Amino acid sequence: MGFIHLNNIIFHALHGVNPEETVIGTYFSIDLKIETDFSLSYKSDDLNHTTNYQLVYELLEAEMKKPSKLIEHLMARIANSLKNKIEYQSLKIKVTKHYPPVKGLNSVSVSDCF
Repeated sequence: MGFIHLNNIIFHALHGVNPEETVIGTYFSIDLKIETDFSLSYKSDDLNHTTNYQLVYELLEAEMKKPSKLIEHLMARIANSLKNKIEYQSLKIKVTKHYPPVKGLNSVSVSDCF
């Protein structure tokens, strides 16, 4: 087993509770830690034997285009999308909303393991 880390993947998106967030939007970053079996890819050097992080990015991009009020909801949607398309042993996700409309708050994050 090994881990693939996808770090600080940046999107501009329209997630939020406040009306201006769904019009103006803000920046979000996503960090993933995917535990997967490398035993075949160690030997084969074949993309089909590992997690294709281009596919992971495309799944993230598709989910980021669908507005959610809560980043917890967004995180769960991302986990479900990945679960349906890639094989892994475990998945840790961190979603960060940058510059939320709260005075003095630079960012807010949620994370969970799936």
